[in-house]
Amino acid sequence: MRSVKRPLNWLLLGIALVSVAAILLGQENPFVRAAVCICVPCPALAHSHAWEKIAYDLGIGSIVSLFFYWLVVRLPENAKRRRIRKSFAEHFREFKEDAIATMLMVTDDTFEWGFHRELVDQKKFRDYFKQEVARGEDRWDSFHNKMTDYYLDELLTHLEILRGEILFTMSAIEIDDKRVLEFLKRLSATIIKMRKTTPDYDSMKSFGNFMWEVFAGWSFVTGEQKRDFFENMIQAI
Repeated sequence: MRSVKRPLNWLLLGIALVSVAAILLGQENPFVRAAVCICVPCPALAHSHAWEKIAYDLGIGSIVSLFFYWLVVRLPENAKRRRIRKSFAEHFREFKEDAIATMLMVTDDTFEWGFHRELVDQKKFRDYFKQEVARGEDRWDSFHNKMTDYYLDELLTHLEILRGEILFTMSAIEIDDKRVLEFLKRLSATIIKMRKTTPDYDSMKSFGNFMWEVFAGWSFVTGEQKRDFFENMIQAI
């Protein structure tokens, strides 16, 4: 997934393998060189002992450098990435729970506490909000029709909080995967566009399409998605 670091990882692995080979071939005990020379003709070099010593020292130096690079740079970086990815995933789930609770208040006026957490699952969300509540009207239609300024402001506030987490994540770590980076940028930009939403029909239609995509896992390009695309992108950070 992390396309930028993949070439670097292969390069470091190559350096490590070459370094190990240099250590084995350059050490004073010639058992490895002897075994290799049985299978491959080895040229006789002038001052071969000096060249073997140089290869051995360079190999040791490279391995030590790679170890400290991993210990000082990569290990803390990976730990930081995991912490921020976990934090963002938790905040994203909190956003969904809070927003679903608000949606249920809009459509049902009340709900049993804890039920909103069940609807975080996209299939359960789709099934519930597609239930018919009146002739020719399902619960999602009711969400549009019964929206008030108060509840709309609550939903927009939840989105603004989520955008704050997006901006923090993008600034705290280097996101190497271009798909993930573009996804977060688009999500942030879409939330900005949603700021001017009003309970009017046309405005709510655009807002509702966006919220349906997030919570129901529906793409207006590819249709119903089997996996939560948003969570997949978060896990790829």
